[in-house]
Amino acid sequence: MKAEQIPIIVISVIVVLISLTFHEAAHAAAAAALGDPTARKQGRLSINPLVHIDIFGTIVLPILLAIMNLGVFGYAKPVPVDPSNLKHLRRDDALISAAGPGANCALAIVSALSIRFMMIINAPHEAASFIITILFLMIRINIFLMLFNLLPIPPLDGSGILHGVMSPRLYATYVNASRRLMLVFLFILLLTNWFSTFYLRPVGNVFFLILEHVAGIQLVW
Repeated sequence: MKAEQIPIIVISVIVVLISLTFHEAAHAAAAAALGDPTARKQGRLSINPLVHIDIFGTIVLPILLAIMNLGVFGYAKPVPVDPSNLKHLRRDDALISAAGPGANCALAIVSALSIRFMMIINAPHEAASFIITILFLMIRINIFLMLFNLLPIPPLDGSGILHGVMSPRLYATYVNASRRLMLVFLFILLLTNWFSTFYLRPVGNVFFLILEHVAGIQLVW
């Protein structure tokens, strides 16, 4: 790792922390709105990063990945949900699951709009360049977090969304099979480029093209 990389690594880790905080807070807010106060009672309905931090997943892992030039990624403590408090279990589970990726999508859109605003007000070049770099990282990291969490593999949010559209029997079969295949998925993710080639880049490019129009500048995925 070169010395000039340290500032961008620090900024990236902070962006990951902010993004994960909003992701988990959105889960908590959705659960509370749908009748489950568990997360709220545990203080998770908050944008205070300290209540969501997992020491390894939120701090250590992003730093290690950045140092190894493997990108920046992390996870936070899962928000607790008590299914017995939900009136419509399948629908509500899907909505609560979708809230996290939805928050990441919203952060990416807000960041793109902020870039557009910086261009409109013609901010001083040096300040604008620094802020736009941070906003670009917000877009890139949040699109990645959204797409990764939408994968329909337990315990990712995509599997919870499937709960809302599958029959209980089919979903139970799917979850059991998916858990057994989790190690296979991790092997493919870590040791091949299939995840990037066939999912992350093509789908991410669609979002980036949309956000380029919102931001008013070219965004490099």
